[in-house]
Amino acid sequence: MPTTTTAKRHTVKQGEHLSHIAALYGFSDYKAIWDFGENAELRKKRKDPHVLAPGDVVSVPAPRQKTVAKSAGALHRFRLVPTIMQLRLRLLDPFMRPIKDAPCWVRIDDTDDAGNPKPPVKVLIVSKSDGLIEHPITRTTMEAEVEVQPSADTEPVKRKREMFDLFIGGLDPVTTNNGLRARLNNLGYFAGLTEGIEDKEQLRWAIEEFQFDHGIKPQNGDFDDGNNKTIIPTRKKLVEAHGDKEPT
Repeated sequence: MPTTTTAKRHTVKQGEHLSHIAALYGFSDYKAIWDFGENAELRKKRKDPHVLAPGDVVSVPAPRQKTVAKSAGALHRFRLVPTIMQLRLRLLDPFMRPIKDAPCWVRIDDTDDAGNPKPPVKVLIVSKSDGLIEHPITRTTMEAEVEVQPSADTEPVKRKREMFDLFIGGLDPVTTNNGLRARLNNLGYFAGLTEGIEDKEQLRWAIEEFQFDHGIKPQNGDFDDGNNKTIIPTRKKLVEAHGDKEPT
């Protein structure tokens, strides 16, 4: 959508990403906001528009209506290409092997583009050979729940279904402590809780264990030392292992 130069300032809240923000302001495509000149510094700071941190400020240009001249007395068709988002999850066992052919019951707490609640959607999805499950969601969906029945191929003893709560858009950039912590927790390295009092020692231990498992040296767990160059390859490996597409 074409825009004017008058902009609003939107302060990012936990769980918001740029497609979510674009929907709230009536944009069909987040790129109209992301490519806006006043967001140049934000683009340098956050390489992925869908991994923002609470407190980031997004400049939202004012939308401008597009007019098209057509003759009267005839039928005209106009097509708006919607932005379709996908919820994608990859299921891995404790040995990092894909969990394939696993029945998964996915409940999505759906919303419309204004963020108003819609009736929850619940679907049954069977994981693919690489452990992947996916389902379309709206741009403002923030929560979902996945119930997984481990398949017999990866679990010799049949286990009960496991349930996981998902906070869509809740993953902070890997350059933040919460971003490090959430990815490590998701990969099985307990790095402390992402809410409440920050446990830096637990985060340090989790980073050190991750560094050891991936052959990153020195294995010191230092994440808050400005002179520590080890944290850069650690972040890159963590993003890779977590399956992000976020550049570091």
